Amino acid sequence: MKTLDIVKTNEHIQTIVEMPRDHRKNAENITAEILKETGDIAKPLNVDITVARIAGRQKHRNNPPAENPCDFWKIFFIIPYLDSIIESLQVRFSIDKSLAFSITHFHPGNMKHVLLEEWKKSTSSCESFYNLKSIKGEGELWFKMWNKL
Repeated sequence: MKTLDIVKTNEHIQTIVEMPRDHRKNAENITAEILKETGDIAKPLNVDITVARIAGRQKHRNNPPAENPCDFWKIFFIIPYLDSIIESLQVRFSIDKSLAFSITHFHPGNMKHVLLEEWKKSTSSCESFYNLKSIKGEGELWFKMWNKL
């Protein structure tokens, strides 16, 4: 069934999309991990991880308060980077786009490995997405036919 793995692939993509969201919620720990690894590399090179110089009055760019390197990197780099990744993944792999994969549930190879109720639940979005009015009845007949074979 390697050729029918598009549904599993889509489910895996949704799992991948959740990862940066989890990292964003846990930005403090993620930043601390990154800085620890960076510090391990920087130490033999005699490089200190410090906060960039902050002006008393800033005109042309952000100047949020950051008293330590962890806060600085979290505010200026980690959070904006994660937000960018999250936005990009949401645009590329939105739920609207993943609904297109639901048509593969009508393939006989997929029908033979699930129960009727489970199949009905997984194909319920097809009717509205593809604007198919009689898909439920036709699909159920199709399901029963392929499960008899």
